[in-house]
Amino acid sequence: MTHPRSEPLVEPPMSGKCFVDNLTFDVLYKIFWDVNVKQLAAGKKEMPVIISHVCRQWRQYILDIPTMWSTVNFKSRGRDEDWARQITYLERSKSAPLDITIWGSCRWDQRAYLGTSRIMEILRIVKPHIHRWRAIHIRLLPKGFRLFTDPLREATAPALETLHVDMWGEWTLNSKWRCRMFNGGLPNLRVWKTDIQQLPPMSTIPSMDKLRVLHIADGMQRSEKSHHFKLNEVLYVLSRCRKLEHLSIMLNSFLDPTYRDLPMTTPISLPHLISCEVNGSQDSYVPILEHIQAPSVRSINSRVICNSILPVIATYNPFPNLESLALSGRNPWITETAVDRYGLSTLQTAFSNLPSLSKLVLLHQPRTSSIFRLLTTYCPRLTHLTLSQCRFTPSECVSMVEARASSKSVLPLESLLVLLLRRGEFFSEEEQSSLRAILPKFII
Repeated sequence: MTHPRSEPLVEPPMSGKCFVDNLTFDVLYKIFWDVNVKQLAAGKKEMPVIISHVCRQWRQYILDIPTMWSTVNFKSRGRDEDWARQITYLERSKSAPLDITIWGSCRWDQRAYLGTSRIMEILRIVKPHIHRWRAIHIRLLPKGFRLFTDPLREATAPALETLHVDMWGEWTLNSKWRCRMFNGGLPNLRVWKTDIQQLPPMSTIPSMDKLRVLHIADGMQRSEKSHHFKLNEVLYVLSRCRKLEHLSIMLNSFLDPTYRDLPMTTPISLPHLISCEVNGSQDSYVPILEHIQAPSVRSINSRVICNSILPVIATYNPFPNLESLALSGRNPWITETAVDRYGLSTLQTAFSNLPSLSKLVLLHQPRTSSIFRLLTTYCPRLTHLTLSQCRFTPSECVSMVEARASSKSVLPLESLLVLLLRRGEFFSEEEQSSLRAILPKFII
């Protein structure tokens, strides 16, 4: 079977040249930039080289865009030609801000590490460009980390906006050595991700008025060998970041037991903080939350047991204007022994301190029935509720929804999402009909 010859949709130019040859430099620049950004997000960093191999004109264009060559990566498994390519990138980036990644270790393969000579070579290559570092991500084993950072102790990185520090290895757990970089100052730092064990000494931390994102973690499981961090060091860092907007605390390390002997200080005011995420061991991060006051926080995400956050809200109320809250507890289906160290009065006080809450997510909650009773009176602006693997009966849920719908002091629910009921529990047809008659959105 043959197809009739179709006419071309667009007539080719008389010159025989491709239409792309008629694109201006500004249009091509926009195309090159968008493609490179997408490729970088996908972990592919060779796009500038690929573009430069298309034709002489494109090669000239791409060489005239220094920002296309400003991302350099030194990795432990890199071949010699890969390292040579990174040096070429540095040369072609001219005076553009640099984004540098140095990965000399990985958790799943301890053999993949950078040796001493390689680390010193990297330092020799990148240090002369420190005035134009925009972002740097360092992941090294302890010895290599110290080799790289010690020569930068008194350095200043005036253009650095993102600093991401990872350090792997057992040596981390017991070492008294502390990270000392950029004592000369980081006047434009906006994002700081660091290991709790490698916070700089308090005397070397400058005021960071432009810092917007702070991520503190330890990247390890709790054990008897775990590092004991000091609460006052973390609080001092927070006190130097008065314009912080996003805070993430993910800790499994032990808190130094002497922190209870410290006098209770005035809460650290973080008026610009709008989101907070906590994860890990509750007795590590709860004392931190007890010492901050953040009236602008609108959302908090917790993947830990419920009783670690609610007592803080009940006693200290650090987030009086919270609008979105996700609470996760232990799975009540696995063990019948629920870890509840607080009573109904604590729950009641906590929910009474959340007058602006509009979205609530409950995961693995053994005391959902008690929370239902409180929601009939408290959290007057709550409109969206999600329940996943929580312990309650469908009739209790229906009663709560009906109570809010008939109350004049609280708003009725607009959305209820129920996932994975307990084994043997299910909503009857009548209960589902009742909920759908009240709720604009009901999904089970």
